[in-house]
Amino acid sequence: MAIARAIVKRPELLLCDEPTGALDALTAESIMRLIRHRCDHDGTAALLATHDPAVAGWADRVVYLRDGVPTFVYNFLGTQRMTTAAKEALLKGKVKLVVDFR
Repeated sequence: MAIARAIVKRPELLLCDEPTGALDALTAESIMRLIRHRCDHDGTAALLATHDPAVAGWADRVVYLRDGVPTFVYNFLGTQRMTTAAKEALLKGKVKLVVDFR
């Protein structure tokens, strides 16, 4: 419900902390499609924090943080793909993700 309230106002910036963390996979994908649509068509910028590689795959840019310090930056240019090395580092719990939509 919080995501719906935030998106319906068509903000310039959408800040999300684990927006799909408590959702099943189908609902999570629907939420990410909605956020991606807002970014692509309404000019909304979104900044998401997540541990989920599937969520990161929706981003234009992924910034990895270790102890609060950026360690890697990947630019995907909307390809919805994450490198194997990036997935492995995330799955091993070595880094957190900050997902940035243009």
